[in-house]
Amino acid sequence: SNVSVIMYHNFISQSDIANGITFDDYSLDPEDFRSDLQWLRDNGYTTITSDDVIDYINGKKPLPVKAVIISIDDGTWGVYTNAWPLLDEYGMKADFNIVGERIEESWKVQQAEGTRSGMDDPYCVWDELRELDKSGVFNICSHTYSLHRWVDDGRHGAAMVSGESYDDYVALIREDYSMV
Repeated sequence: SNVSVIMYHNFISQSDIANGITFDDYSLDPEDFRSDLQWLRDNGYTTITSDDVIDYINGKKPLPVKAVIISIDDGTWGVYTNAWPLLDEYGMKADFNIVGERIEESWKVQQAEGTRSGMDDPYCVWDELRELDKSGVFNICSHTYSLHRWVDDGRHGAAMVSGESYDDYVALIREDYSMV
């Protein structure tokens, strides 16, 4: 079976922009996302999650003929505020790949200030992720806890560093993923 994957990052509305949220190269207007979902529906696609693929690989269930994974990276608040209502409306689901450290930072801001209002790049907080998980719309996945950085001490994202042993690398990845 074939599975298509469509990747997104953030969903920013005009009112979000008016409230100081930055619309960057990785953002999509929610109405454009609505158009994508409508196109998928009109063309007979069924959304699945990576868990469905794992179940298929393990012989637990078949995949639909026109299977597609909507994969959303990083953990931005626009997924909670703008994408979730649309996915729910269309009866579709998605993988939401969160960067744990950014969720934690957003949670700390919310706890200290009571709001994320005025932040140019807000992320979800833990309670929102619990809601998304319980909704049945989202499969919450790890996009690392703290390895999602362009360059950190010579490491690019989660890539191995030159001269790093395989065992050390595996230990680093295991430690990072145990934190989410």
